[in-house]
Amino acid sequence: MPSSSQGHQFDTWVFYPETDELVCNKTQHTQKLEPQVARLLELFIKQQGTTLSQGLLNNELWPDTIVEANSLYQLLAKLRKVLKDTPRTPKYIKTIPKKGYVFIVEVRLLAIETLPGLTDIELAKPANNSAFLNLAILIKKPLYLTLFTLVFIACFSAIAFFNHKPQVLTPPEYKVEDISYELGLEFDIAAHFEQDLIAYVSQFNQLVIANKLGNQLYEHSFNTRIAHPSWHPQKDLVAFWQYLEDKCVLKIISSNGKQLHETEAISCDRIEAPIWQSDDELTLVVHRWDDSEGFLYRLSTRQFVKIPVPLNKGEKLIKAVKAWENQTFYLVKQVNYHSKLITLDGHIHLSWPYPVWLAIFDAKQQTIITNDESKYHNLIATHWDQQQYSVMRSTQGIFSTLSIDKHGDIFAAAESWQVNIRDNDDLPIFSSSSIDYLPVSNLLGETAFMSRRTGVCEVYLHADDKIRQLSFHQGHEYVGILNWSPDNSLLLSNRDNNIVLYDRNRTTKQFPSNLPLTLKNAGWINNEQVWGSDGENIYTYDLTGRVIGKTQLKNDFVGFHHQTQQWLILKAQQLLTTTTIDNSNNIDILTTLSKQQAHHFRDVRFQNQSMYWLSQWSKQDYIWQLDMQNPSTPELKKSGSLIWHYDIKPDGSLLIAKMESIEGDIKKFAIKKQ
Repeated sequence: MPSSSQGHQFDTWVFYPETDELVCNKTQHTQKLEPQVARLLELFIKQQGTTLSQGLLNNELWPDTIVEANSLYQLLAKLRKVLKDTPRTPKYIKTIPKKGYVFIVEVRLLAIETLPGLTDIELAKPANNSAFLNLAILIKKPLYLTLFTLVFIACFSAIAFFNHKPQVLTPPEYKVEDISYELGLEFDIAAHFEQDLIAYVSQFNQLVIANKLGNQLYEHSFNTRIAHPSWHPQKDLVAFWQYLEDKCVLKIISSNGKQLHETEAISCDRIEAPIWQSDDELTLVVHRWDDSEGFLYRLSTRQFVKIPVPLNKGEKLIKAVKAWENQTFYLVKQVNYHSKLITLDGHIHLSWPYPVWLAIFDAKQQTIITNDESKYHNLIATHWDQQQYSVMRSTQGIFSTLSIDKHGDIFAAAESWQVNIRDNDDLPIFSSSSIDYLPVSNLLGETAFMSRRTGVCEVYLHADDKIRQLSFHQGHEYVGILNWSPDNSLLLSNRDNNIVLYDRNRTTKQFPSNLPLTLKNAGWINNEQVWGSDGENIYTYDLTGRVIGKTQLKNDFVGFHHQTQQWLILKAQQLLTTTTIDNSNNIDILTTLSKQQAHHFRDVRFQNQSMYWLSQWSKQDYIWQLDMQNPSTPELKKSGSLIWHYDIKPDGSLLIAKMESIEGDIKKFAIKKQ
């Protein structure tokens, strides 16, 4: 039974939009629909009995996107096939000539009253592994409410976060208000805790200060990207970050735009919103390519003091949160992709059985508001005693940043986008509103790519104008590597630290890299051997996964050109080549790169006698080409914001996987007055 709290029943079917699951009551078979098929069915259900035009459906399914004329027809065909419906004798979807389509079957809302299993009600586990039942279920089940009360009383001394008795939460009701609704992108919202002020980023490089109705008071443009404004809790001071080349600078201004402070530039890849601890101190979390660190910054001394956040091997610091009793907590992603909220003494105060990346404290309700595990990352609130309730759902786009004032009103940035793989003429090679990236083409004209269209990383093959899914994975593991074998018979990718091989139909082999550190890159040596590197070691393997060679070689990047049988190594901006990695005396300097060309050096591709790569500078992405026979100066092939990946087609043209059709608006979830 799906875990969604409600479904929509029509005929013998029940549809759960939160999980995209469709259940047949006759067979009790559950199938997970493709995201766009589920979205189409949801539109029909919500507008049951109403004729929906082709234009309306296109706008809802692919907002602000030009799609092929038959995209909607293909989607309708998929949905009709699932429902065993036909256009000639429709039972569910009827075509109205020259007008559109109508969902003709009666629909009713169906609430689930069956008791979920332990995994459904065990929302999160504190440090002592005590479990707490979902409040909504308890209210519906008096017996379980009684049992819960007894267990709670017995375990109270072990699980109490503060020394007072918790009360049953009454979830607030919210009404949604638009704060910004202009075309374009507004994000990274910060609401002043006390005053009638908000700040947000517009179009990547504009800082906007407005009142809480959305009326702009101040706007300033910067020459590079800015991010994550944060208000002083009492004063009209706002701190924010600016990306400069390969570094970040923290700036502080007043609400009228007067600059008051600027730190020295520090190395960064991404950053989180600063947290004001006092007039003189802020807590910072800085993400770099390989790790994340917390700092306490003092304005008076301009000093960065590293915070010793206790992390186990493989864990990653996500962000800092100022919460109960004005204490600072640290959100950590664990090795198993669960999340925990800890203090510097290592004590776990809250935990979630999935990745949490969005977290903010609601002082009025005394809860932490986070994303949930759904594909839309809906918002839920968690109290210190593990009670939870739903805050807000999104059926399109995701909530990217949150901020809450003293009244408990939530200000949220809601973003939507897609990542399409485009050719050199900027035309999409697939008609999709999914997140498709990491394209890699072979000489046969086939393109493999990774996509999150199912909500997790999966590998697909585009060949003969058809798309075939090669992997079927339900975990959170990341895929960041994809390469064809020299004879184009197999594909190599990763699942975090595992190396995975595919043929044109399915996964054929998966094995651990066994590297001492995190796998950074991998590829083919020949049709029978592959390699993997963690930045300090290079291992070689046969196709069964057996390690057949180990070499210690510290590098910023390593790759292998199987046509010339040469290793390519980047160290301190120098591109080096060698035919053997176990002999440091046999290494030649190919060329020396600029900082801009070498920063975040990744996604190396070889085509004929040229090599290509992707770099990043001031949060702009750059694709470079270097003639390896005349390696003097790299040529810039393309630049822009949000280029995720690229590939080189056999004719030398580019395939670009770029985030596009980006929209972001600021919403206010105001507590309804009782």
